[in-house]
Amino acid sequence: MEAPLNFIKSSKLISVSLLWGAGLMADPIPFSQTMPIEKDTKARQTTIIAELKSKAIHQWVLRFVGPKRYIAFEPYIKTDVSDRFVINYSLGKLASDKKNWELVGKLDNDGLKRWVRVTEARLGQGAAPKPVLVVTIENEALSLNKVGTQWIEGPLGKVMARFNSRIVLSTTGHPNLILPAPPRSPNEVESYGERLRTEGMGSAAWVHLSRPEGSNGQMEILYIGGAPARIAFTQAYLFPFTFEGTPSKRLEMFVEEKMPSFSSSLEDLIASGTLVSTTFRLRVTGLDSFAKYRKVDQAIGLLDPVTRVMLRSAEPQTVEYEISSTLPLAEFALRIPSFHIGEFGLKTETQDANSLSVRLVPVG
Repeated sequence: MEAPLNFIKSSKLISVSLLWGAGLMADPIPFSQTMPIEKDTKARQTTIIAELKSKAIHQWVLRFVGPKRYIAFEPYIKTDVSDRFVINYSLGKLASDKKNWELVGKLDNDGLKRWVRVTEARLGQGAAPKPVLVVTIENEALSLNKVGTQWIEGPLGKVMARFNSRIVLSTTGHPNLILPAPPRSPNEVESYGERLRTEGMGSAAWVHLSRPEGSNGQMEILYIGGAPARIAFTQAYLFPFTFEGTPSKRLEMFVEEKMPSFSSSLEDLIASGTLVSTTFRLRVTGLDSFAKYRKVDQAIGLLDPVTRVMLRSAEPQTVEYEISSTLPLAEFALRIPSFHIGEFGLKTETQDANSLSVRLVPVG
């Protein structure tokens, strides 16, 4: 009888949202959609609700991703998407024009952002992580010839294929992506992040096989991504290993058993936006009253590209944040004129490689 498989560690090192004023990104946003009244029946009202919910979702996605990227998303905005992300809605006749229906409600803003990021990754569009699956073997006794790769290429490959991944084995000659073992220190991880970007890949799921003790083998899965690159999560398992002949069927079953958890963790990371985020400093000036400071403080984390906000310093009329954005700094700066904070807008003052300074100004 084979020895039991022992789960030895699992740690997630990522925080989906570090907004002070916790929960801001989860706040729903209001919407209103109208349609002419053609036939006032209960059945027709049900259809109208579905159409107006869909219209609200389409408009949100169009605004969030822009006209060019919206074309790729349009076929995927179906009834299930509307049902998931339209909340607290009601249908009535428009107060100013009784010949029109009006659907008012709220959209799950944070949920829609997560849906866009996962869908984008599956489509291989925009700033999607484009993960690569890397497999390395630490001990020659665990050679791929002895172990076999079907248990990796099968269950793990299926998970990664959902996100337009490719598999790089340590025997197939991709010297820029293969190291003897996964990077560990911050400098090693960031250096590997540069290799990924050079190869056009945004992140890596790294499977590393070793034999740390006795007859047990260890399978470690790390996920490396982000800018700067970091280890987003790591999982390691001990299992009995058959070193002669065919691989242990128990190992194959074990990997299959753990894949739903790995797939869920990977999807959560992609949905959070942190795997493709860029970090920089944002300095906001022109805050000549506490009311203006509060407006900025409450709204900055709700801007569409922003995934994380951290307050770094506050001075008279000025506040500085550390921002993580799904857009690179240069593109974020180009979108500054479209950002509105109540009756105010933002105007770029200065910009360098790692920071952006803007002024709060009245709109119009």
